[in-house]
Amino acid sequence: GHVCRGCGCAIAAHPATKEALSAAAETMDVMPPNVSIADISYHNTPQGKVPRPAHWKGGAWFIRLLEFDGYAAKEQTVVSGRKHRRVQTSVKMRWRCVAPNTDGTGPCGETFVTRGVFFDDEAQMPAQGVLADFTFAQTPNENAMAEHFENVHHLTMRSVGKWSTSLVAGWCESPKVCLSCLCCPYSITGSCCCDSGGGGRGFLNGVEVGAPTGLPHEIVVRGSDPDKIQCNAGCAASNLMAPLFIPHLAVFTTVGLAVSIVTCCGFPCDDDFPPFILESCYKSRRQLVKALDVPESAAQTRLITMCCCPCSEVQQWRELRNSGIWPGLMCCTASAADKAAMEPSAVRQRYGVGIEAKPSGGAVARQAVAYAEKLRGPNVGWSIN
Repeated sequence: GHVCRGCGCAIAAHPATKEALSAAAETMDVMPPNVSIADISYHNTPQGKVPRPAHWKGGAWFIRLLEFDGYAAKEQTVVSGRKHRRVQTSVKMRWRCVAPNTDGTGPCGETFVTRGVFFDDEAQMPAQGVLADFTFAQTPNENAMAEHFENVHHLTMRSVGKWSTSLVAGWCESPKVCLSCLCCPYSITGSCCCDSGGGGRGFLNGVEVGAPTGLPHEIVVRGSDPDKIQCNAGCAASNLMAPLFIPHLAVFTTVGLAVSIVTCCGFPCDDDFPPFILESCYKSRRQLVKALDVPESAAQTRLITMCCCPCSEVQQWRELRNSGIWPGLMCCTASAADKAAMEPSAVRQRYGVGIEAKPSGGAVARQAVAYAEKLRGPNVGWSIN
């Protein structure tokens, strides 16, 4: 047979070939993903996730130009629990680029290996409703996939550059949103005990979980079920018990306000250091600022958060709704107008941005953009049914 020039071994006995064959044999019985990125909704994921908006900068903006290309290898790691340790099995996944080459031929065929998916401990298969992790697993460069599409295929992400609504002008246009923000801004149960539809979250909790996380290969974000209200027994109980902690809250608020004034003045020097008392509000707004590529500095975000936090939160709520993500309301479900605003066609028409060709890419890059718009994207999850 043929001999490898590098190590002198027969091709069939080459170490890399044996590793690939071994990995393929280990993963032969693993069910491939069967839920497309376009079909992910609140109802077929355990934590109420939806696809990351295409007009948000960052994340896996190139995902429509990938296809599932099989599994790479199984891995087992020891996870420490409260009482005992257990072995957690995961399998790396391989994705193939389907964008046309720069000379017009194609598809490209370049493959990338990501962390993939964790197995259900008992079934030793991907759990129902789980989604693939697109964190790059081959090299320390976590942005390798994005760089491939930018440098090889001359594609980039065109950002919005502005908020879809103003900070103050639209305040009175959504009275239900304003009342939810003022009457139940935060729920203790919203961080630990909410259900899959978002029940139990306060207004700020809903905005916080709906905002982008800033992960380099994020493909989904969390939201609430448009047909359910956020207020439930746990949320109501946490708010009824709030008066018992008024003395503690008074002390915390006084100290927190003093520290927040200091941080608002720029101490410490880190640009993204949040106001102490409104940390979650600041962080969710900063993530949206970065995703929309809004020309708003960290100092401006601090001032807006400190001086007009309710206005900022309502603006973020409207931005999430306009991006197709339902952040939830305390005592009412999404109206017909809200659902119409969240339709994918309405979101595309509202923002009209996404993947675009670099001038250096020429006609082939423009062809890749048109091709990507027709694709539904790869299968990235496993059916919950």
